[in-house]
Amino acid sequence: MRLMGAEQYRYFQGENETMIVGALRGYSAIKDLPNIKVPGAHDHRGV
Repeated sequence: MRLMGAEQYRYFQGENETMIVGALRGYSAIKDLPNIKVPGAHDHRGV
């Protein structure tokens, strides 16, 4: 079975799954985490 998206995965991740060496190397979304809103997550109002 062919792996769909394998070429794109290797571009962003790299060949090694334990070390990111592709285009996402150095990317961090930590500063954006407070801005991510997920309905129902930590919503104690029961909405």
